[in-house]
Amino acid sequence: MTDCVVTLINSPAGKYEWYLDFPARLSEELKKHRIEHIIGFRHHGPESPVPEQEQLSVHDVFDAPDLSRLRKILEPRLGKFERVILHTHSYSFGDSKFRKLVNENPNWKWWSTVHRTPRSGKRFKKAIRLIMSRRKIVYPDQIFGCSETCTSVLKTLFPADMIGALVNGRLSETQLNNFEKREEPNTAIFVGRLVNGKGIWIALEAAKLIFKRRNDFKLIVVGDGPEWEHVKDWVRRESLEKEVTLCGYQFDVEPYYRAADLIWIPTIPEQLSEGMGLVALEAQGHAIPSIYTSSGGLPETQVENETGLLMDPVNAQTLANHTLELFENPQLYNDMRAKICLHRNQWSVDRMVREYINAYITALTSETW
Repeated sequence: MTDCVVTLINSPAGKYEWYLDFPARLSEELKKHRIEHIIGFRHHGPESPVPEQEQLSVHDVFDAPDLSRLRKILEPRLGKFERVILHTHSYSFGDSKFRKLVNENPNWKWWSTVHRTPRSGKRFKKAIRLIMSRRKIVYPDQIFGCSETCTSVLKTLFPADMIGALVNGRLSETQLNNFEKREEPNTAIFVGRLVNGKGIWIALEAAKLIFKRRNDFKLIVVGDGPEWEHVKDWVRRESLEKEVTLCGYQFDVEPYYRAADLIWIPTIPEQLSEGMGLVALEAQGHAIPSIYTSSGGLPETQVENETGLLMDPVNAQTLANHTLELFENPQLYNDMRAKICLHRNQWSVDRMVREYINAYITALTSETW
């Protein structure tokens, strides 16, 4: 094999196709084209499925990569290849170590997929262009958006020939055929880091409003973060320990989706811009509707009024109203679940893998490499 693709994932944060199955599937397909594939993570946690002797860890657990360490890790493994694509996911462009390393190896290229929609205000654009004019060295050869929304914003910030789209997929064949029966829906789930921008406080206030109407309502909160202790205190203060289940970080979230009837994604657009929102796709693997905001690429995951309901305005009352609308109208709820099954095929891992493979093959066979 004369060509190699190195996939560097941000970190193995959970038992998802993105972190486990997706890179493995890339390896299978690249092998068919006689292209070596090396998988690395920012760091390997205790649950990592990769044997310790095979782990490629680009960062120390708490440190940004330094150039000498990157050389030591990558150059011995990649020196034998004629062409190398070093593809990072969710790594900051501001740290120029990858760019410097690629510049030292003329047969390497640095690609990066962005998994959060950048800000696109005038001040941000001005700052980006100023940095580009002074420090072009820090940018990849190719930048890909994980959603069409993310890609469109990237094209306003960078030269168009640097930008492409590799839209996220999430669902396996099993998930695409999954339809778990649900009767008398009464449980919502919030999955994400407990930070203000993810809307955790909107979720809790909405739950409090719903409890006044329905004493059978349940909320499952999966995730941890800076607000963890404050959230625990709030639940205790409101005496809602039986109604609100705080699960903390979970490596495998699937059982919690199975216990829920819909998902809340109350990300505050002014505070956080989602690249796409993988939890929205994960929920579709269980055919449960979403109540979501217009943050970044989130609306791309939905067909409004068919797979989910848009929060507008973004506040606890809207979230509570939409939840009650679905839970108190079984026909509407079940119609929406059926429509999710019609729309979710576009979010398959198979489609995502095909698009990545096509991009790699096209680049590695190009006469202008």
